[in-house]
Amino acid sequence: MYFALVLTDACFNNIEALYEYKFVPKICIFATLASHLFLNSKALDTKTRILMISGVTFFFMGDVSFINYDSTIFFIIGMCAFVVGKILYMTVFFGKLSKDIERLLPFLAIMLLYCTVILYYLTDGAGSLTIPLYVYSAISMTMAVASYLRFKKVNVESYAMVFMGSLFFVASDTISGFDKFYAPMLLSNSLILLFFGTGHYLIIRGILAEVNEESRPSFFKDFYAEEEMSENTIDGKSDDYTY
Repeated sequence: MYFALVLTDACFNNIEALYEYKFVPKICIFATLASHLFLNSKALDTKTRILMISGVTFFFMGDVSFINYDSTIFFIIGMCAFVVGKILYMTVFFGKLSKDIERLLPFLAIMLLYCTVILYYLTDGAGSLTIPLYVYSAISMTMAVASYLRFKKVNVESYAMVFMGSLFFVASDTISGFDKFYAPMLLSNSLILLFFGTGHYLIIRGILAEVNEESRPSFFKDFYAEEEMSENTIDGKSDDYTY
């Protein structure tokens, strides 16, 4: 149902006669995602639950603001709302951070190189929005790094889904940046919505997978159960998750 709504949102975005009603599928998407999170997050600690629900709300506010994509004011409002949402999600990720410098440095180098190349192409077109663009890019990269560093601090399902979701966010932001500040891209709005919608779904499901068995995809369940059984048989019960 969620992805059907995301596809509907993309259709509304590309049909001129329906564009003025674009807020309708966005409200439905928010209601679906927020209610799913609320109903399945009771096992999460109160702080994490509040941060995640607040994050979803700010992302919804930003998404609605981006309906007026060509308006500089609404674009800035949308960026600010997304920044707050990402900071809230990052706060959750930081709660399960693995302080592994050897693992961090290669990925951090890749993300910095990626960000530098993207900003090289976008800076000239950003004009007065250059500083907000740099801040937004830094937040997006930090969120991806934070999701990457949850390795071995959560189960494999939660880690994989949250990390992939963060990468989908980066892809959505990249397409949005090039379309806005470099040159219009074919089907850019639909691609942005699909990447963003998929990323949001994976992050929510990934966070729920920390504490909710039903949120774990079946193809992960079998793998994890075999690894856990092997670990317990050979070494006894372990406090770390097996990968």
